[in-house]
Amino acid sequence: MRNLCMATVLACCFLLPEASFAQLGPKGQTNQILSKVTPEQVAAALIQAGFASKVVTQDNERVVQVTMHGFNAFVFFYGCDKQGCQAYQFFAGFSDKVTSDYINAANQRLLFLKASMTNDGTFLTMDSLATGGITLDNVKENAKMFDSQVPEFFNPSS
Repeated sequence: MRNLCMATVLACCFLLPEASFAQLGPKGQTNQILSKVTPEQVAAALIQAGFASKVVTQDNERVVQVTMHGFNAFVFFYGCDKQGCQAYQFFAGFSDKVTSDYINAANQRLLFLKASMTNDGTFLTMDSLATGGITLDNVKENAKMFDSQVPEFFNPSS
């Protein structure tokens, strides 16, 4: 009976969806489902998406410095341990000063971008969560979205 139970459990494991075993796939696969990401993985995905990127150390934290179309940005990481990070954030700062009404209107108009301001200028961010599953293809698409939303902040099409 014990062997029958064990055989049943093992058989059920092979019936699970492919995503359950995705982390066992070959390295470099961009559709592999990850529950955490590293700065190196994000930088590599950004390079594959056409953005010049590199991992740098800023204030004793590893971040990704990325050149997007017409502006420079950073990717900051949160909830990190030795296996990777649970979340990451695209960040771009600009010396352009806008009004709080402009910020509020942009935050209502732009779905993924979050705008804020200080006396130093305007800051644009977009957060992404890896916990629960993310692919490097998704990282690329998030970068493309941030890249398209930043110019839209400064030059609304409508």
